[in-house]
Amino acid sequence: MTNEPNGRRLDPWRIAGYLMNLIAVSALALTGYNLREVTNNDKRLTAIESNRFTSAHGLEIWKAIAELKLQIAMVPNSLPPPWFVQRVDKLETRMEKLEGNQLQMMKSQSEIKTSIERKRP
Repeated sequence: MTNEPNGRRLDPWRIAGYLMNLIAVSALALTGYNLREVTNNDKRLTAIESNRFTSAHGLEIWKAIAELKLQIAMVPNSLPPPWFVQRVDKLETRMEKLEGNQLQMMKSQSEIKTSIERKRP
């Protein structure tokens, strides 16, 4: 066709040969890649088929979750519950009475001490 700078002619058959080699190498590379993907998919399929988890297991898990939801719903919403608040209030009043009694005892004890000290010569 046209001459190269060194004086040789470009051979169309030679160019077609290079293109055919390039296409053949590409086809071989794609075939190798596809074979690798097929074996990977086969391994994945085998793993999925050998899994023992079935829809019955899924149903059991769903039932357990539903039961837990019901138990959570039965927990009282008001924290703390009223009976606990009443009990704490009773304990607080008892503690206040004991504090008052203790203060009275301490006052009377100090009064007794002062009176004893006054009576001593």
